[in-house]
Amino acid sequence: MSNHKLVQKTLKITAVGAIAFSVLAQPLSLIANAEETTPTKSERQLLQATGQNELLTNSKLDLVNGYPANGQFFNGWTTTSLASSTSDLTSPNSVGSQFSMHSMAASTGYWINDSRYPDVLGVFNNVYSDGSKMLYMSVFSKVSSIDRGAIVVYQDVATVVGKEYTLSQSGTYTANDYVTYSQAPSSPVQSINVFASNSNSKERLALVKATDANQSTTFVAQSTSTRIYAVIGTPADRNTALAVKWQSIDASGNNFFGVSLHVTGIQPDDITNKSEQITGRVGAGEIAPGSTIQATITNKDGDEATYAGTIDSTGHFAIDIDTPKAGEKVVISSGEYSVEKTVLDVIAPDAPTVNTIKNSATQVTGKGVANANVEVLLPDGTVVKGKTDETGAFDITIPKQAVDSEVKVRLINAAGNISAYTTSTVVQDMLANPVVASITPDTTRITGTGVAGATITAKIGNVTYSSTVTPEGTFSINIINKRVAGTEVTIQQSLADAKSNPVVVKVTGGEISDAKAATDALFVNNDSTKGIKPTTDQVAIDAAQEKINKVTDATAKEELQAELNKAQTELNARNAETEATASIKDLFIDNNPANHIKDTTTQAAIDAAQAKLDKVTDVEKKAEMQAQIDKAQAELDKRTSDQKIAEATTSVDNLFIDNNPANHIKDTTTQAAIDAAQAKVNQVTDANKKAELQAQVDKAQKEFNEAHAVIAKPTVNAVTNNDTTVKGTGTPGLTILVNNGTSTFTGVVAPNGTFSVTIPLQKADTILTVTQKNTVKSSDSVSVKVGNYIPAEKVTINPVGPFQQAVTGTAPVGTKMVRLLVNGVAQRTVAPEADGSFSIYSRFVTDGSVSNLRLKAGDTITVDYGNKTPANLATTIKVSAELVKPIVNDVAANADYITGMVPVGTQTLRLVVNGKAQRTITPQANIDAVTAGGIGADGKFKIYSRFITDETGVSRKLKAGDRVTIDSGVQIPGDTGTTVIVK
Repeated sequence: MSNHKLVQKTLKITAVGAIAFSVLAQPLSLIANAEETTPTKSERQLLQATGQNELLTNSKLDLVNGYPANGQFFNGWTTTSLASSTSDLTSPNSVGSQFSMHSMAASTGYWINDSRYPDVLGVFNNVYSDGSKMLYMSVFSKVSSIDRGAIVVYQDVATVVGKEYTLSQSGTYTANDYVTYSQAPSSPVQSINVFASNSNSKERLALVKATDANQSTTFVAQSTSTRIYAVIGTPADRNTALAVKWQSIDASGNNFFGVSLHVTGIQPDDITNKSEQITGRVGAGEIAPGSTIQATITNKDGDEATYAGTIDSTGHFAIDIDTPKAGEKVVISSGEYSVEKTVLDVIAPDAPTVNTIKNSATQVTGKGVANANVEVLLPDGTVVKGKTDETGAFDITIPKQAVDSEVKVRLINAAGNISAYTTSTVVQDMLANPVVASITPDTTRITGTGVAGATITAKIGNVTYSSTVTPEGTFSINIINKRVAGTEVTIQQSLADAKSNPVVVKVTGGEISDAKAATDALFVNNDSTKGIKPTTDQVAIDAAQEKINKVTDATAKEELQAELNKAQTELNARNAETEATASIKDLFIDNNPANHIKDTTTQAAIDAAQAKLDKVTDVEKKAEMQAQIDKAQAELDKRTSDQKIAEATTSVDNLFIDNNPANHIKDTTTQAAIDAAQAKVNQVTDANKKAELQAQVDKAQKEFNEAHAVIAKPTVNAVTNNDTTVKGTGTPGLTILVNNGTSTFTGVVAPNGTFSVTIPLQKADTILTVTQKNTVKSSDSVSVKVGNYIPAEKVTINPVGPFQQAVTGTAPVGTKMVRLLVNGVAQRTVAPEADGSFSIYSRFVTDGSVSNLRLKAGDTITVDYGNKTPANLATTIKVSAELVKPIVNDVAANADYITGMVPVGTQTLRLVVNGKAQRTITPQANIDAVTAGGIGADGKFKIYSRFITDETGVSRKLKAGDRVTIDSGVQIPGDTGTTVIVK
């Protein structure tokens, strides 16, 4: 299968989707909109219809039994007359009124009720003895071009706007059946026009005319209801349209007229046994561009192969496939749509093989494709037909044909594909040459042997003498007079249309005739132009040679010797063939070339047989025997190859533990042992086995080399807690192992000597152990301590006041750790947030001796990246002399929250009302998400105040005149608060 094709076993794809709505989370307007777009049950059914579902009721136009008085012969359809005699038979405007009928008094049938034509328009719904039916109208009086005759049937179908549909005339009717002239019910008018419109419109959407070669078309629905029409027949006329067919059904149940409507779905083009692609299109509004479309081809054994393609922006597709065989089934599908096609046969059969046709023959025989029609074209233009049987053979009777005339034969397969003609020239039917006894100057009767019953003639000069060969096969021709030596006598025999070649015999002495008879007797049919007889042997040739030796006429002797030499050459060839045959047979078990060669067969025996075969001259026989020698040679080569493979395999296996190449090499394996195994492998001729053994030798050599190699330690670059790779240099091809104490990570040294091993982020101070190894041996290890990542920029520190509980600020994004120092003494480290912000606890600090000190004005605050931070990347500020008090926004009576601003990094705020502490808040990621409130990262705060407890212990809301204080709580001494009066 070509690489650009994807072949798989039958694929089934199921898609399941679910949408959940939360009424509480959605506005009412959204909920209403969702309900408005929900399809109705009927719409869902239409959307789910596949391209093969028939949408019309009674699409075959089956007939009701009998005669409905209201003229409604087709269930599911409304039947009317034409609107007028001049109606356009392809327009919705052709719909006329319904009609009624009454029974004929004197015969089977009904009259159409019409006061203009009383008892003139007869309708007949006939059922025949073989089960076939026909419904037609016939005119019984002189009327012309009336609004009767043709009928209109229609029905409305639910459709989906924007969806494409296929409308077809689906009966057995074709454009070739179109008839508009009728003078008898036995040959009625036959016509049907099929079209569509919106149910509420007279504007036509689609049309299939009675004369269209393609009785199908497509349209895109414009309404939720579409009307489908069929105008059957033409206006009646006594002179030109006496009878109009409305429907007929044959004995097999096939309806002449029918109407079909289905969703277009997938429309593939014809698929043939020459196709390398399946092409086609999909219906508008059906399958989205970019969708996958697949074709599954099932062969006659039930095996399936599936190929996939994509629908392009125009709705077309092309699926690459392997060329299928005629008659195979192909299912093309995409999502819920599918359609089945049968592979068409478009390949003409090969021209037939025709056996020789003799002038006496009355049969043409030969061979071609099985179960095909055969056409024999005779010279006079006559065509004689027949069929090939299941083996492809044919035997067709023809009249006898003249010699040299041409007979042409061709085949037509079941698909209608026609082969080229095979031309055969008629040849003369030949009899064996008669054997003539010597004719001497004293002979008055020519004697010899021939075909019993044949007419035998002897022509001397212009005179012909004749006789008949006896039932015993002898003849005697009276030539009346003697002839002088040298006279030529032409003798020929004939029987019916067959005759022999003329044999020219000279009147000679008896020795020439005897030699001629002996020489001719060596050949088939006593004809030296043919091959020698099976019974001809060296004794017979030697006897003929003795007779030739007695001939004194030089010319005659030369001719006879040439014929004898030909016989000798043919006998030599036969003998050579016999000897070669025996020699070849001797190579095989039971002397039968169908068997395998004997265990004792050697190369010398094969060479001897080949030498004998080289002397054989018969090309076909030589080719047959050469194939037998080739078979013997192949088997001997295989035997020799197997022996070499066995020796090499043993030698290679011995290199490995337990003699198993899946294991490592033995400790005792040496370079000499590997070299010896290599020498054995070199003698193996089987390419696949040699490659397998070579791979095992290569493995042994590699392991041997690695086991004796000296492996140096790798060089490792510095690693930080921001690195996800360990890089360095090592020996190309070796494996690098990085261990962090719990896990090992590996990589391979590149050809340029560098390596890069992926690891997860490591904590600072983690010890990494790095080694390099081959498959059996490792180097000494190298240890690397993970350092702290130091950005290229220093941090920013927010202002710090006395007693501040946290030092905050911002570091470059990606920073792994920052460190706080107070007055040069390291305090603690933290990892910044993803955005670089940090907050370091500072409620208590140490000077190196005392650990519960508080920040005070003038203290030096430093934030850096650890003890290896360069001086230029450390940030230092002083603790401000004054504590910055909170800024409190105005507070109104009944306020739910008290808000304001504090320095960034503030850790605690307390609410005090009229001197009574209420509650505290701390930093929050989102101060609006916490009912109690909190301190934001930007310094904004809010404290819940909907209910407070006053100085008397009563719970109430804030009121005008209350004193509201926001301070840092009891943890920070002094006046840290701001007081406002509730308004």
